[in-house]
Amino acid sequence: MNIDVMRCAFIVVWLGPFPVWFDFFLESCRRNAQTFDWLIFTDQPTPSHAPSNVLFFPMDLATVNRRIADCLPYRVTINSAYKLCDLKAFYGLLFRKHLEAYTHWGHCDIDIVWGDLETFLTPDMRKEYDIVTVDSTRTSGFCTVYKNENRINRLCMGIPNMEKNLQEEAYMLTEEWHLPQLLAQRPDISISYALRYLEQPDSHTVLWENGRMFGDGREYALLHMHTWFYVKQFMTVESGDIVHEYRWRITREGFFSGKNVPVSLSNTPRTSEGILIAANAREGDNLLSLVASICTCDARPILVVDCGLTEDQKSALSEYANILRIPVHAYAAGDASIPDLIELSPFKRTLWLAPYCFVLQPLDEAFTIMQEHLLISMHHDVLSKGALDTIRGPAALASFPQGTSKYPHIFHASTDVIGYRAEKDKPVTDAWKQGLVHAYANEKNQDTHDKTHRALMWAVMVHCPHIVWSISSSQVWNAMPLTPESADTTFSKNRERGDRIVNRSWPTKPRTGNRPDFMRSLRSIFCRSHP
Repeated sequence: MNIDVMRCAFIVVWLGPFPVWFDFFLESCRRNAQTFDWLIFTDQPTPSHAPSNVLFFPMDLATVNRRIADCLPYRVTINSAYKLCDLKAFYGLLFRKHLEAYTHWGHCDIDIVWGDLETFLTPDMRKEYDIVTVDSTRTSGFCTVYKNENRINRLCMGIPNMEKNLQEEAYMLTEEWHLPQLLAQRPDISISYALRYLEQPDSHTVLWENGRMFGDGREYALLHMHTWFYVKQFMTVESGDIVHEYRWRITREGFFSGKNVPVSLSNTPRTSEGILIAANAREGDNLLSLVASICTCDARPILVVDCGLTEDQKSALSEYANILRIPVHAYAAGDASIPDLIELSPFKRTLWLAPYCFVLQPLDEAFTIMQEHLLISMHHDVLSKGALDTIRGPAALASFPQGTSKYPHIFHASTDVIGYRAEKDKPVTDAWKQGLVHAYANEKNQDTHDKTHRALMWAVMVHCPHIVWSISSSQVWNAMPLTPESADTTFSKNRERGDRIVNRSWPTKPRTGNRPDFMRSLRSIFCRSHP
């Protein structure tokens, strides 16, 4: 398959009047015209302002039933528009002729506003996976994409008792229940559940800006208004031609102009590589040192998640042109939120740095490794093969992380430096969060820092024990905050031996006497964590 000519068509079958927000659906489709088309089969007239990549075809229930008789070996009559949902998994067969020019097809609902699909449903993802969907456990009715290949299009024909299900008057959740059961028995079908969508924004306000969707401090592929079902019929659209404005504000009450929203989000970097840092006011001074050190050595964009920085600290950050600051006060709790913070990243490959880090040299080597491997920082020398085998496998969560004596090496996983690949590593962050829930429920005496490190170690070992690269650690001493100038003297030995990143672990309380602060130097000796 030639990745340069990939094109995807979403199929929609809609009978009855279009909803009040339909113009916004169409405009968000227009912004994805480079790669995506929508084929809408409906009994409604074609809107005069329809985008060129949204094509309308006449269809009513009688036409649907004739198509079923022609294309499927079932004796079925569909009597209601809602029952059409049970046909979504069959669209690759029912609309085969309309899909001849496409490498992929999908089904979707129209209670959706699209963001920048190409950012999330990337060519690499479409090439690698047979199916891409939004739900973490099953194919989704409101947005799933399939390769347009006969072996994929005919998957639905293997669903047991399908003719009986289609004869039922009720919607039988074919694509969300029966198809996933079939796919569970087909390990040869590759599925990605990584398409990020927004359904219940915490702030109850969503911003669509220049074709991109933002909510709760993150960017999404789409907004699905399903959970707003009971208020959708009362949704309103602010007067004026706001559908053609560059920014909309979307709430449960309707669609409104976003002209007066004070923050612009569409300058969020679209590049494939970037650096992510999160800090609060206590960490702000060290954050500024870190940012200065990065800008001296590396040109990649930096995304700073503001967990409560002071106005002076925010002002100092604004001096750097490649900085974008996103306020996410909900995550100010600390280490326990690190996997959530990492998932905020808009980059394909993200280098997460703790705010106490300091960069000494360009980070090209780390990003090169991230093309193929998850990257974490740890004391790799204590990770023997036998020790790792004790925490692999699904059963590990039941015993982990209970008892530090059994797994003393767990503490050598570090959250200081993490290389995260958006298309591949979400299972690790999901497991990391699962491990945190377990740790908080079972380890009352361990602090947040230890729980976070232990949960990360478990997640990595369970999900990808053979594809992790680690940065080894050494120990150095220093007691003073750093600037790029003072680092030349302070870290001269680190530079001589090729260190890339240094982490300064400052104590939470001031130390007395002459004892210096302890810190770890993360060296550029990249090696396999496993034989």
